[in-house]
Amino acid sequence: MGGETDLLIGGFMLYYTLLPDNYSSDDYARLYSEISVKLPSFRKEKAEKLIPAKERTENALSFFLLCHALSSEYPSLFSDMSLCDIGKTIFFSYSALGKPSLNPPYADIHFNISHCRTAIACAVAPFNIGVDIQDIRTPSSAVLKRFFPSPEQSVSADDFSVNWSRYEAFTKLTGEGITRSLTDCEYLSDNFLRRTHTFIQSFSIKDNAQKKTAAYLATAFHSDHSDSYLTSPVIIDFSSLCELALL
Repeated sequence: MGGETDLLIGGFMLYYTLLPDNYSSDDYARLYSEISVKLPSFRKEKAEKLIPAKERTENALSFFLLCHALSSEYPSLFSDMSLCDIGKTIFFSYSALGKPSLNPPYADIHFNISHCRTAIACAVAPFNIGVDIQDIRTPSSAVLKRFFPSPEQSVSADDFSVNWSRYEAFTKLTGEGITRSLTDCEYLSDNFLRRTHTFIQSFSIKDNAQKKTAAYLATAFHSDHSDSYLTSPVIIDFSSLCELALL
């Protein structure tokens, strides 16, 4: 990128949006019909491959959350631009394993996106990053057998979900996907993280002080950037994100 690199001075931050509990499929379909006209064609094509209206809307909103993160962390590049305008200026490339990246002149900005039933999340950084967000759920016996050494032992929904979010954040950092079991590659062990020079942070996602933890969020990056660790992610109100997407 040559001299363009000096322009890409921005921060590392993790953003998330909690999805409403009271939205029906019809509500999501209506919302998607409104915000989809603001999507660039490459992202709209991907969203519309998803059949359930909720998943299409999550996919669209995750893109707008990325645009918001870019605007917030790289204001010198995206100042005075709406999320729609930012969406028109960025394009994705994909690795052989499907990991997305931004095309020049923004290729030095790294990002990763994740969404689940509860929330959507996005991180941007001046270094390679992996992000995953997971609903709290009780694992099936088949999953336990594949990913944990002693499936006969009790694994709580919280323990499983936080471990799984860390596991997927690592695989999204490397771009390799879920190719090996947790036990084979010891993704969660301190020894493995030291050996692979990886730093992982986990966060409990809550709507407010009264609400039970809704999900676990993890971000992974190489340990030479560990001084960039986050004190907390930034929550963006769902309604506010929708309003920004429609500007």
